[in-house]
Amino acid sequence: MAAYEKAAAGEKLGAGKSKTVAGSVAALVASFYRTSDFVGLGASTKTTYRGIIERFRTEHGDKRVAHMQRKHVQKIISDKAATPAAANNMLRMIHLLMRHAVELGWRGDDPTQGVRKIKNKTAGFLTWEEEHIEAFVRHHQPGSRAHLALSLMLYTGQRRSDVVRMGRQHLRNSVLSITQQKTGQDVHIPLHSELRSILDTLLRWSPFSGQICGVAKLAC
Repeated sequence: MAAYEKAAAGEKLGAGKSKTVAGSVAALVASFYRTSDFVGLGASTKTTYRGIIERFRTEHGDKRVAHMQRKHVQKIISDKAATPAAANNMLRMIHLLMRHAVELGWRGDDPTQGVRKIKNKTAGFLTWEEEHIEAFVRHHQPGSRAHLALSLMLYTGQRRSDVVRMGRQHLRNSVLSITQQKTGQDVHIPLHSELRSILDTLLRWSPFSGQICGVAKLAC
């Protein structure tokens, strides 16, 4: 608490404790990482956020949070205009940090307000049609890791981060149950007949044993 009071008063912490200057972007980032907003995120989301925020800290960590103006934020985003998605993600992270700065009382406003996102003209990821799926299955035959991965995603609708963790331990009485990594929600998915047929070929014992080989290790 004594160290915090010194930091709040604008003093530097003693050597050996920290070289982060109080009131700086680097200090704000360190404080943000301790908030419930960040701590409560899923592991994969934390990694994504941290990757963007650390780039911001590397480039601007020594600057004073109170001195940041909207024109500074606009320039940071404009300099990344060649990669619109990255620019807009950076803007979002700066907004989260500045909102935290307001909560701390380090500044009275959010300098990201009024800064426009970079227009990102993209058609997004291609949604596979039936012919795409058929072509994939012709190349990756049943029993292969790729075929099993596609089947699990196709018939469960779950994220990649959840599909790669699915295994025989998640299957009970023809219901696949798993806790989503990103949301922490428990989901229970009745097994589609086609997926059941695919998984039956991977059973270690009888088709009704409820034990399948996980995506990560198909060898039975």
